[in-house]
Amino acid sequence: LYSQGIGLTTDFELATTYFRIACRENISASCNQMGMMFQLPQKEFLDLEKASRLFQKACEIQNAHGCENLGLMYYNGEGVTQDLKKSVDLFGKACLLQSGKGCFYAGYVYAPQEKVSALTDQEKSLEYYKKSCEFGYGSGCFNLAYLYHDSKNSHHDYLKAARYYEKACWLKESKGCYSLGVYYETGKGVALNSAIAEEFFYMGCNQKEAESCKKIFLREQERKLKQPKRQARSNPINETKTKNFKTQSN
Repeated sequence: LYSQGIGLTTDFELATTYFRIACRENISASCNQMGMMFQLPQKEFLDLEKASRLFQKACEIQNAHGCENLGLMYYNGEGVTQDLKKSVDLFGKACLLQSGKGCFYAGYVYAPQEKVSALTDQEKSLEYYKKSCEFGYGSGCFNLAYLYHDSKNSHHDYLKAARYYEKACWLKESKGCYSLGVYYETGKGVALNSAIAEEFFYMGCNQKEAESCKKIFLREQERKLKQPKRQARSNPINETKTKNFKTQSN
């Protein structure tokens, strides 16, 4: 509460004191929160070495977020020597602790990248993304769908891609809504259906997904162009005046 100022005046020093006491009592969430405080950009708090030690302790006492945060430090080489193997092991542990985000990170490290690394493993990536999706993490569902979408992937399957794009969409992963909309618009992996495509574009746009909003805008413009132009209505008063004028002139 003190760290976030919820109902209280923000006091990082006091928050650190409470987190430290709780962490000594092996309350894993406090160790993780304290580690995050030492990642703050303020000079008086920034201490990445302390942060890594606290995340390590949190992870050792089965805190998934501690494992994730330490894994990110090893992945990015922040406060520790960069080590992708250690990072993916930590993400894997977070995944075992049923963290969808941890599974997602592990899947990402194993996923085929532009630069192939020694850790690239398509099968493991697929496995971790599936677990991430099962735990309700939308980005995991989306990346899993993309693996099935990618024609270069040995598991290429548009039908499965559509299924996971839809799940990603319902889990508020806006790119999943857009991608499924494109599938319905083109008949890829699903039956061609422009109306359903538009529904998913609206869902994506409502989540502020730019490409979905663009699709909606273009469709509305197209509908306007197709509307028949209304003919100008005749004015009977003007017609009467014209006739009268002609009569008088005769």
